[in-house]
Amino acid sequence: MEWLDRHIRRSFWWILLWMTVFCTAFYLTVIWKTAELVDHINDQLVATRGLEINFLQNLMELMQDFRLYLSAALLLMVFLFAVLLWGILRGSLRKGVLQGKQTGQVVTNKKSAAKAVAKSTEEKERLAAAQREKALEDQKRSLLLFSMLQREGRLMDFFSEDLAQYDDAQIGAAVRGVQDACKKIVEKHLKPRAVMDAAEGDTVTVPPGFDPAAVKLSGRVTGDPPFEGVLRHHGWKAGKFDLPTVSGAGDPRIISPAEVEIL
Repeated sequence: MEWLDRHIRRSFWWILLWMTVFCTAFYLTVIWKTAELVDHINDQLVATRGLEINFLQNLMELMQDFRLYLSAALLLMVFLFAVLLWGILRGSLRKGVLQGKQTGQVVTNKKSAAKAVAKSTEEKERLAAAQREKALEDQKRSLLLFSMLQREGRLMDFFSEDLAQYDDAQIGAAVRGVQDACKKIVEKHLKPRAVMDAAEGDTVTVPPGFDPAAVKLSGRVTGDPPFEGVLRHHGWKAGKFDLPTVSGAGDPRIISPAEVEIL
């Protein structure tokens, strides 16, 4: 606001200067007209009544006093009017600057809010796109191993086959080939290992703090671990997880593509 104060002070002196010029011109005009009036009265009185000079001297003294009072009144009026006008101008300028700042602040706040909304919307759209991409990637990876088992061991074909029309010998021969091919895929990419290194039917101890995802309890489970029970199944866990990278932008539901031979 320092620049505004300098501008207001400078405007006061300009107002005072122009008011002084105006009042000086007005004062000189009044004095000039008063002198003409005195000369006219002097000519009339001397011509008609022959009054003496003493009367005119008294009249001139009165006119000089009138000029003095008029000068003082004009100067006081100039100063008061200049101060009043300066005060009005000062208040108007300060109010205008304050409103301009408030308006600018409102506009700035609106622009900032609009930018924040646009940025938030863009960020939400980016996150939504990333989530959709991740969901599609997860769908592809969830079927990747099954797709590999179908490609190498025809596992899906085996599951979809109606085995009732075959005898046990035929089924056994088919299962052996499917198992060998699928086992190679599973061993290569997962290397399954037992969760508990014990034979089924042995008595095992489940320690405190066991992982419920790794050990499933059944029977009469009461109290707190450790628990002792009979191992009914040793469970499986992946010794490694080495699946190939999913590529392509096709339908993630495809387990194995249809095969068409063009003749």
